[in-house]
Amino acid sequence: RNLMRKVADAYAGRGFIARAIERYLSLGETGRAVDLMEQAGENYYATGRWETLSWWIDNLPKELLGEHPSLMVQRARICSESGQNARALDLLEQAQSIYSRRGESARVETGRVLALRSSVLRIQDRYSDSIDYAQQALLAVGGDSLHERFIQAMAQKNLGLCCIWLGKLDEGLKSLRSAMRKYEELASPLDIGLIQHDLGLVQELTGNLAAAEKHYRSALATWQQLGNPSPWANELNSLGVIYSTQGKYSLAAESFSAAMEKALLIGDLRIQAYILAGQADLQRELGNLEQARSAFERTLEVAQRANTALMVTYALDGLANIARLEGDFAQASYRLDEALGYAQEHGSAYELGLCNLSQGMLSNELGKVENAQLHLEEAINVFQGSGLQPLLARARQH
Repeated sequence: RNLMRKVADAYAGRGFIARAIERYLSLGETGRAVDLMEQAGENYYATGRWETLSWWIDNLPKELLGEHPSLMVQRARICSESGQNARALDLLEQAQSIYSRRGESARVETGRVLALRSSVLRIQDRYSDSIDYAQQALLAVGGDSLHERFIQAMAQKNLGLCCIWLGKLDEGLKSLRSAMRKYEELASPLDIGLIQHDLGLVQELTGNLAAAEKHYRSALATWQQLGNPSPWANELNSLGVIYSTQGKYSLAAESFSAAMEKALLIGDLRIQAYILAGQADLQRELGNLEQARSAFERTLEVAQRANTALMVTYALDGLANIARLEGDFAQASYRLDEALGYAQEHGSAYELGLCNLSQGMLSNELGKVENAQLHLEEAINVFQGSGLQPLLARARQH
């Protein structure tokens, strides 16, 4: 036993953290193992070694984990990245409760949990709730310490993305750029890569595909360097969407396939839903309506399992348009009613505009010109106010 402890100490001293933790755990010396987990956790998270980090944390006694809520927070982040958002929120709530009992001494830690809860809620497309927690986080951390600046940047990023999906493009961009400046000052490659992706998304939504591709490729280089599979898969998917929009269908199919391979590897249902939606759109562009319908049905199934409201609405809208193209107007109307209900539930301007655009196209097909005009005008108002130029152009065409 003494020899094993010396081996573990030697591994720790030489920086072989994983080997040291495994030895300490096998010896039952969880205190030493936990110290190393807390030291190494951020690096293991950033470089995508989630399975190892999760195994360590999950094998700790429950009472010990309660004494180290920072590990609960790390586990929650991994859960969120893997699409287990309900569990992530539960772990964050537990951690916040522990930090709250510690009072002012844990103010910064509480602020971080609030910002992370905001992130998970944003991923679930619960924009109002996400904004509320982001604002609470900013109130909790008004200082200039390193940790506080990270939390401020995270909260500002969440505010920015929520504003964008709620149709407040200028306000959203202002928050995103503020977050980017902070992350650049903090020299955080992981967070800079994530913001690069977000800025790419804004460019894509506003129709500037060249700028979007530049941001996405910059982010992709970061994920290739860090080896983080979840954002890597997301970036490949985003590039697939760009290629599809540009008519580069072979490149799009290759990018979607590579993205899905990584998303399946890590079991990330949320990203799988986005990839399936991109593949469905590609098949529709190619005129393969049966394959497109199948992909949208799969998108809907996965999005519901992942509790990703935006993709649920998008899949229902996609299925409605496939039904319309096939002449099944009753099914198209049914699916659009479903989609509109989801969109109204969480107030996304993008989704409401999308549904109104599809309703307008369906009404035109049915010869209901006045009804079509009302829906299309509503879509135009949404897209014009949000700066979503490609969708605005589509609405005006009809």
